[in-house]
Amino acid sequence: MKITRSNLIKANITTLMLSCAITNNAWAGDYYLFNQTATQLGIQSSGAVAGIPEAGALFYNPAGLSDLTDPTTSLSALTYSTHVHFKNQGSIDAGGATLRGKNGGNAGLNTPIPTLFVATPLDCNWSAGIGLFTPFGLGLHYDKGWVGRYTVTKVKLETMNINPSISYKFNESFLVGAGVSAEHIKVRLSRDVDFGAIGAFSHFPGVTPQSADGSTTFKGHNWGYGVNVGAIFKLNPETRFGLSARSGITHKIKSADVTFAKSALGNLISTLSHKFNDSKAKLKMKLPSSIILGFAHDCTKELTVRGDITWMNWKRFKELRVKFANPLQPDDVTPNGYKNSFIYTLGASYKLQPNWMVESAIAYDQSPVKKNMRHPVHPDSDKINLSFGTQYDIDKYVSLSASYLHAFCKGGKINVTSAFSGTLNGKIKESVDIFGAQLTVKF
Repeated sequence: MKITRSNLIKANITTLMLSCAITNNAWAGDYYLFNQTATQLGIQSSGAVAGIPEAGALFYNPAGLSDLTDPTTSLSALTYSTHVHFKNQGSIDAGGATLRGKNGGNAGLNTPIPTLFVATPLDCNWSAGIGLFTPFGLGLHYDKGWVGRYTVTKVKLETMNINPSISYKFNESFLVGAGVSAEHIKVRLSRDVDFGAIGAFSHFPGVTPQSADGSTTFKGHNWGYGVNVGAIFKLNPETRFGLSARSGITHKIKSADVTFAKSALGNLISTLSHKFNDSKAKLKMKLPSSIILGFAHDCTKELTVRGDITWMNWKRFKELRVKFANPLQPDDVTPNGYKNSFIYTLGASYKLQPNWMVESAIAYDQSPVKKNMRHPVHPDSDKINLSFGTQYDIDKYVSLSASYLHAFCKGGKINVTSAFSGTLNGKIKESVDIFGAQLTVKF
């Protein structure tokens, strides 16, 4: 088949449709995925708020769309490879005995995430665009029968955001933009239930904790809505500043399904107590708002230095509380106790040739998880991120990008106690590798 711009655009759309069938769960900044294109992955989106020459600008600052001179589309394939390892240190069950089970293996996953951005100038002042991307995600899968099985076995948080945006150029120095977001979320939480512990504390004869395991799974989805705004000020053609903000999005999952797999003892307890039965449930999740302030400066025709600070309002996301339709079933609560956090990024790009650019960045990604609140559902810690990338222009219409990021994670201790689950105590280590590839087409 002859490679033309028309064929490339059709390939973009077809690839996205196929890729969206893949589970979009990943991990960064606890749940936040701030690199939405492969080009920006290489430079960790540093200074993207001050404007970038691609359609993905709308994610960081919709005002940047007015800098585009041609209709542009970009398709990125990002792969998150996460590594999460727990080391047990004296965990005990609800009766005080040693919790049986191994460390859980590598709970991380390899997850491909596609993103698509399309933008076009409307006239000399107005521009518009739309993006399909995954702003938040989490995926963990601990080995069957692991020592923390009563706390969590699997967790998936998947989002897909549709973000149409528009921008206006007042003059060559001042640009503004705004957008709206429709965000779909899917949540799945699974853990084992120690019916042995429940039976023992209910004085069932001969019953001990860890003797009659069952399991429970929560599944639900919802649409939520938000807005994003931004502005760019150009001190001169070489120096640019940007400021943008995204609202938080509240997801109210009102008709989730909760199922139980019960042992023989679990069935007896369920019959007598009228609890632990399949039912509907509710879950409210308040995902954070954010503000980005950044700059970009062209030191020479070849070298550009960029940097920014991102503030995340994680205090909104206080807990995961599952409320059951069964009034006799108590709420299932995973406390978060998050604090607001910052991401500091500094990067640079250099043109080796007019059509070949390399880039690199370093970032300090502050975790919103408090040390005493770290949990196997959110084992996040402070990170130092290093990244590298390259972009090659095949011609004036088509360019290819490739990039890589490694996150060096601090790790830390976990100490979680809950009724009938005992105390999970140990250390957790983690790391993240992200690989990116991008096709950009102008037409």
